[in-house]
Amino acid sequence: EYIMVLLDVPNPVIFINTNSTSNTSFSVVWELLQLPNIVHNYIITIVRICDGWTSTQSVSSSTSTLNFTNLLPGLRHRVSVTPNNTIGVGNSVEMIGRAYEETPIAYPDSIVATGINSTSVIVEWGDVDCIESNGDITGYKVKIIRIEHDLDADSEQVIVEGGEERSVTITGLTPLSLYNIA
Repeated sequence: EYIMVLLDVPNPVIFINTNSTSNTSFSVVWELLQLPNIVHNYIITIVRICDGWTSTQSVSSSTSTLNFTNLLPGLRHRVSVTPNNTIGVGNSVEMIGRAYEETPIAYPDSIVATGINSTSVIVEWGDVDCIESNGDITGYKVKIIRIEHDLDADSEQVIVEGGEERSVTITGLTPLSLYNIA
């Protein structure tokens, strides 16, 4: 008497979750409905969304969690978990994961101030490099410092809400005065 067992590629995971564990790491947790197909291992891949950097790890079928460490703070990663057996590779399930955010470590590119009239300027800037953003940019601070001949300085700070904004108009400046903008 013979017993015939039909195998197929494994079913996709039925649950996946990511949890930030520090500013440079996150964990991935998954669950698979084992039957009817046997899983030999899982292939877990993370792809950093802003620049495509990739890391792939293979773990045994008895593993259902994996920590990714030495990541950049706050950057989003596309995480996929793919079951595998001797017949082939099952369908991947994806979600987004990231480590805790930190303060950006870089300034925006190409900061330019253009005079509109004798008392107003428009300040424009480019993006912060995604690798140095340490998460989502939610706004900017523009500091304008009036420099007097006696080296005393008056300063004013303008808060620009929204990470998508790339300019601000500053009014009420003193005509014929010298300013530093940061």
